[in-house]
Amino acid sequence: YRSYSVAVRRPGDAVDQDINLDVTYRGGHVLWMLDNRPIGKARLTLDQGLEKAAAFLKQRGLLNMEAVDVSQHDGVGVYNFVATQNGVRLYPDAVAVQVALDSGRVIGYSAESYLRNHRPRTLPAPALTEAQARQRVSGHVRIEEAGLALITNDAGREVLCYEFLARNGQDRYRIFLNAQTGEEEKVD
Repeated sequence: YRSYSVAVRRPGDAVDQDINLDVTYRGGHVLWMLDNRPIGKARLTLDQGLEKAAAFLKQRGLLNMEAVDVSQHDGVGVYNFVATQNGVRLYPDAVAVQVALDSGRVIGYSAESYLRNHRPRTLPAPALTEAQARQRVSGHVRIEEAGLALITNDAGREVLCYEFLARNGQDRYRIFLNAQTGEEEKVD
């Protein structure tokens, strides 16, 4: 798809403090945006930043989004969201939002994956129960959370999986087992 690249310079700011973004030619959808301003001392918590990020998405019509990863880097909250459909996390429909924790303003946004992939889907019923899939997870990890998720496998096909958030000591894992076959599709 075609897009326009835009650089917005604030009066009096240096060139390296521009706001840069790409906007689709059709529809005017923002693919990504980055505000290169300096970040001050954090005044907001990560949870408060998450509320700002979720409100930002809702204002733009991105509904039924769930945060799946939250981190902080140099005073910036980084929030990764995926769309959900009937309780299933749709990982191909991902969006990332960066919130400056000094002001609560969104300074980064990436929605290319969401714009490329988001659509209503007919999701298959899992052939395995969660309990059956759970038995296939290594006994070396402690499962903290489980649910259904749609991911893109190594062959580029969408696959319904059981997603297990697990821990082994300080290490955290996101394990995806195919909900039809029980085979491991991916481990993050």
